[in-house]
Amino acid sequence: MRQTQLKKGGGGGGGGSGELIPECDHLGRFQPIQCLPAKSSSGQVSCWCVDEAGNQVANTTQFLRGEQTCRLVPVMAVAMTLGFPAMDHAQEQMEKEVRQQVGEILNGLSARTMESTLQVKSRQDGTVLTFTLVGDNKIDVASHLEDMVKSGHFALEMDGHTMPADSTSSKFYHKLDSTHLRVAATKEESSDLQDRSLETREILAQALDIEAPYLAIIVVLSVLASILVCGLIIGLVLHRRRTTGTYPKDSGSTLASPPKPSKGGSDKSDVVPRGFPRVGINPSDVVQTPQLSPTVPRSKRQTRNAEAW
Repeated sequence: MRQTQLKKGGGGGGGGSGELIPECDHLGRFQPIQCLPAKSSSGQVSCWCVDEAGNQVANTTQFLRGEQTCRLVPVMAVAMTLGFPAMDHAQEQMEKEVRQQVGEILNGLSARTMESTLQVKSRQDGTVLTFTLVGDNKIDVASHLEDMVKSGHFALEMDGHTMPADSTSSKFYHKLDSTHLRVAATKEESSDLQDRSLETREILAQALDIEAPYLAIIVVLSVLASILVCGLIIGLVLHRRRTTGTYPKDSGSTLASPPKPSKGGSDKSDVVPRGFPRVGINPSDVVQTPQLSPTVPRSKRQTRNAEAW
């Protein structure tokens, strides 16, 4: 990563050149927090949060060392816009030449772009080339290209004429990861978060310790409850069967079907109940017998019935 000097952001800090050497890790990456060198006996140092590219994070302010902590804000991609003077060439030929020469420069830096083809637009005030850098070395490549544009070494050759990139119309935009934008936190917030996490872990550990001895009891009670519910269901089914009764199986007849004849071949409907006159007999021929009172002895009643028949 580039080891250029970071400019001091905002006020604070005494004179000098207003520049400092950035703080980097062993891999050459910017530390999330950058501070000015201490120049007073009180030891108060102004610091600020930076992203992966070393730029101060937007919507953040300076603070004294130790008051806040900064988290790493990754850079997802670097959008680049390179401006060149107007070119008096055919549109198609000019775009082809620009893509070829810029592609050779990017290949020499082992750069990777999100677009498969570099976008070239020709306007009245000049030619604009846009592309997006991605990959692990995107920040290094963007820094190198920025230095080349500022120094005038990023130039194209058109018909023997050198056309350097315009530093005023060239732009470099770092796209940050939105999930890591909240990079600063006070000491009190950090300690509160740590205390809450510790309390949560302790509560979970206690809950696990409490539930372990009662696990067997819970299982036994669940099994007993299941057995009781099954017994109640079976008892209810048996009780309903007793109260409602059951229908005979394979009766062979329904309410709509006629009754089956008897084995003897005679229809039971032809049998005249005893005590009623038979079909074809004149009621006047029937011997009328007096009604016997209940006080007549049984032997006399049987005799009189026999004589009547």
